Amino acid sequence: MKKSKKVAAKRRKSNDQAPSNQVSSKERKMSRRDMLAWGATAAVAVPVFGIGGLVSVRAVQANIVEQDLSRLGTGTPSIVQVHDPGCALCGQLQRQTRRVLRAFDSDAYTYLVAHLTNPEGAAFASKYGAGRITLLLFDPKGRHVGSVVGPLESDVLNREIEAHLRRYRVLRSS
Repeated sequence: MKKSKKVAAKRRKSNDQAPSNQVSSKERKMSRRDMLAWGATAAVAVPVFGIGGLVSVRAVQANIVEQDLSRLGTGTPSIVQVHDPGCALCGQLQRQTRRVLRAFDSDAYTYLVAHLTNPEGAAFASKYGAGRITLLLFDPKGRHVGSVVGPLESDVLNREIEAHLRRYRVLRSS
């Protein structure tokens, strides 16, 4: 019994010790196979990161355009959401509103967002006495014609937005 324990211990020791003639991974030259594998990874990663970057840039640009309250009263009926980015109900109202607006020609209306965390957005909301979870409705000349206070059921919100846009002959897109 004692012999088998000694033999097993010797085997473990010999397996734990690395041979001294191996080259570390830092010193090893890249083989052709390694180069091809690296190239395949790069061929997949570059387009993925490129597309991700493009989508991110476009999202930021759209966000900047939505916050440009000077676009109010430029000839199209407008819907301005008073929005607090930290408010879950505000985010829900924003998603619902965007979903409803997708049915209309995007050139026929203006959708803007007045962020309460932004001084300009807070001043805008204060001017119209609007709190969070609110949509302010404006005519093509920029006059305030109504408000919709949420949260609302999707069908109620759909009717309110559709009635506002139809007043100015904005029809659903085909």
